[in-house]
Amino acid sequence: MSASIAKSSAAVAVDDLAFTLAASLRADGHLSKALTHISSGNWRVVEQTIAEILSSRASAKKLSDGARNALVLICDDRGLTGTCACFFQPSPGSQVSRR
Repeated sequence: MSASIAKSSAAVAVDDLAFTLAASLRADGHLSKALTHISSGNWRVVEQTIAEILSSRASAKKLSDGARNALVLICDDRGLTGTCACFFQPSPGSQVSRR
């Protein structure tokens, strides 16, 4: 029973973090416009996409097209959107594991 509680607690933590990140992104004028455009105005989709990326089960090969597009938006250094989203990028020297 404790394993199922731990899983549900982790899922709640990811959902809460996804909500908080989506709210932070929505507060930024340019990123809000970009994400509103790519999500067709459905911010629940933005939250679900962020939760998918943050999930412990996330795998680069299994991410949805929306999640891949969001990662490109966040990690791309080109244009204003990439510059605005640069606070999401890992600092130099940090490592992100690939699964």
